[in-house]
Amino acid sequence: MIGQFAAENAVTRRFLSPGRGSARIVSTLDELEREGTFRGGVPLLNRPVFLGAAEYGRLADDTKALHALLRELPERLFDGSTARMAAAVGMRPPEVEAVVRSHDLASAVLGRADFYLTSTGFRLLEFNCGSNIGGWDFGAVLDRALEDDDFRAFAAAEHLTYDDPRPAIARAVTAGAGDSAFVAIAGCPGAYDPTKPSFPGLVARLAAVGVEAAGCHLGQLEELGGRLYLQGRRVDVVHRMFSVADLIEDPAMPALVQMVEAIARAGGVRIFTPFATDVTSSKACLAMLSDDRNSAVFEPSQRELIARIVPWTRILKPEKVMLDGERIDLVQHVVTHRDRFVLKPVSALGGKGVVIGWRTPEDVWERSVDSALVTPHVVQERVEPVWERFLTGKQDEVEHMIVNWGVYSIQDMHGGLMLRASPASGSGVVSESAGSKTGAGFHVAEVGT
Repeated sequence: MIGQFAAENAVTRRFLSPGRGSARIVSTLDELEREGTFRGGVPLLNRPVFLGAAEYGRLADDTKALHALLRELPERLFDGSTARMAAAVGMRPPEVEAVVRSHDLASAVLGRADFYLTSTGFRLLEFNCGSNIGGWDFGAVLDRALEDDDFRAFAAAEHLTYDDPRPAIARAVTAGAGDSAFVAIAGCPGAYDPTKPSFPGLVARLAAVGVEAAGCHLGQLEELGGRLYLQGRRVDVVHRMFSVADLIEDPAMPALVQMVEAIARAGGVRIFTPFATDVTSSKACLAMLSDDRNSAVFEPSQRELIARIVPWTRILKPEKVMLDGERIDLVQHVVTHRDRFVLKPVSALGGKGVVIGWRTPEDVWERSVDSALVTPHVVQERVEPVWERFLTGKQDEVEHMIVNWGVYSIQDMHGGLMLRASPASGSGVVSESAGSKTGAGFHVAEVGT
């Protein structure tokens, strides 16, 4: 049952102690939201969250290990065939071809795992990889929290710190291109809108970490002498703001992408990141990890990791599978036990297309399952998170929030706590598109650090 905070840690309890009065809300975070200078004024949580040193360390290590395991799946399950794996996660033939074609291009190790904290520990919701991951600028929220005198004193007394992905992102984007690299943040010609927040917002976030960038669509890039130029400026890195699916949706894309890839292959530009990263972002990968039929290919430590943090997940299709020691008809079981399951498109982001069984009428759920059999979906068992308590600002009124914990794996950096949170009484989908609030977390520093 959602509605418990038995797992609330000692730091959180001390922070929310009634004796702290108004200091239980961090005033500088309210100021930051009102100023609108962080992501255009996105709604912010009025306090950070906290993890102990051991709990945080394990979560960060688990994220790194899981990211490595996802990257090993083609070798472990498909004899090293990227094409077979791309097809297995539901990609269409033109997408598979594009993934295979880009496989030889250098790629940064870049991912973010999203977790719920449950009464038994952290459980994985999804793992996004490649240039489309967001939220890595959350350090600006924590920096601003530390400008509050009361909170700065509390953080010092509790030995709080945080791991910041911003420097790692700057290194990953410019790797091989130099610190003075110019980055073209490129979208699709048919869908590019320079006024949409995603492009100027990312330009600003990269500028804040010392990376010069400009937004554009691929059709605005010009080839000259084996190099790419944007309005006369040489481009060192193309930051990909399009998916492999756009090769099918936008008829201008295939030729443009192949031009950029040819220049990258010859060393004239870098792509951040190639299409190959779209494969490991698929939620179908979690089904491959979770499926008991694959367990023999993993090491004992990997099986322990999967069992501990990956919920039971399967690609939705008519077949017999094992659940709780019983062989079941997958589709029929999902239809008749909607209170236990969530449907998720394998490639959608931000909670788009997610259907929550226990919040969906029976007839709508049945139609949703039928629709999910037509396009690639996974079905995942229900994960029941514990809440975090936040004050509303109305005397001592408390609001219970469900928190989605985002943890990063970027090259040699792993960790950081980017948060999105929604009221426990809400829709059950925690995403900015569903009206969640954004925040970030500190952890207790290890002794001696």
